[in-house]
Amino acid sequence: LLTRIANAWRGDRATLLRQGARLVEHLRENAQAAPGLSLGEDELRTALEQLRGSYDERHGGFGGAPKFPPSVTLQLLLRLHRRFPDDAALRMVEGTLKAMAAGGMYDQVGGGFHRYSVDERWLVPHFEKMLYDNALLAKAYLEGFLATGNAEYRRVTEEILRYVMREMTSPQGAFYSATDADSEGEEGRFFVWTREQVEAVLDQATARRFCEHYDVSERGNWEGQSIPNTPQPIEASAARLGISIEDLTDSLEQARALLYEERAKRVAPGLDDKLLTGWNGLMIGAFAEAFRCLRDRRYLAAATRAADFVLRELRRDDGRLLRTHRAGKSHTSAHLEDYAYLSEGLLDLYEAGAGFGYFEAALELVERVRSEFATPEGGFFSTATSHEKLIVRHREGHD
Repeated sequence: LLTRIANAWRGDRATLLRQGARLVEHLRENAQAAPGLSLGEDELRTALEQLRGSYDERHGGFGGAPKFPPSVTLQLLLRLHRRFPDDAALRMVEGTLKAMAAGGMYDQVGGGFHRYSVDERWLVPHFEKMLYDNALLAKAYLEGFLATGNAEYRRVTEEILRYVMREMTSPQGAFYSATDADSEGEEGRFFVWTREQVEAVLDQATARRFCEHYDVSERGNWEGQSIPNTPQPIEASAARLGISIEDLTDSLEQARALLYEERAKRVAPGLDDKLLTGWNGLMIGAFAEAFRCLRDRRYLAAATRAADFVLRELRRDDGRLLRTHRAGKSHTSAHLEDYAYLSEGLLDLYEAGAGFGYFEAALELVERVRSEFATPEGGFFSTATSHEKLIVRHREGHD
């Protein structure tokens, strides 16, 4: 590309070529492996201390706005809590899980998480929804439930998975990639409410209860409208309303179902209907783990259908994976993440009690990673040896 630009360049062609050569050299130098490091208990304790230092004691999560859901960090902290044990690790996990589930970043009416929060309180989201976020968060909340027994974490897990089955599953059984933030030219329009809109759907008593608990007011909490969120626990809402927790819980379930039906009449955000191998692998794993732990057979069926589709439609005759599928066509050579995430999802599926063939498929994929992605000095390139020729074969340390 730089050579072609230089040939059309009216200025100093030699200078441009020298700059291009330096750029290529810079890319190649930065693709070299760093010196090896040990990884043991001391490093794990150091990671724990660094996370403790960046933890937001007031709002949960780490650092300031914007806040992205720290799913893998929470899974690490749960393991550090069990290993050492360390109460601070569990406290950070619970503080973050509760805050995210209570905020507007969580779709309180339809289930599932938006991409990130633009503020430190998890109130105002970027309204896009991503498949990979919801896969990782479903696992994080499931593991939170297993570690603590808190039924609220189980509820969030199940609501995420119901949302994916209802809105993000293709007729073939694989999972769509994302939905947009905008509809009718406005970000968040599909998801926000006014008190008047709520009262038009629900009876007076139920509307009052919903608005009290989900922070829907005349003034609104975002640009004159309200993003449903739960700034107070249900016990506090019930006390303010003068009713039992059981009565309020029943009312809220009925209200959410009716509001979901009403919301479905709105112009929905655009759907990104690509079926990506890696992201499907993550969601296959989430459904499989949920079945293993919660024994809802719908989860096993969803994981199995998606896995069968990917192995059938996104795997070439020679065993290599393809990266994306849309409108009946699969294409583009898969990257390291596709092999890794799908392999892990297939192992989760096998461990959940599905057939031995999923274990064999995972083993074949991992062997291909070893033969086509591994670097001589250790670690893995992002692309395979059979991938199209690149200036630099890139590698991501954190991935």
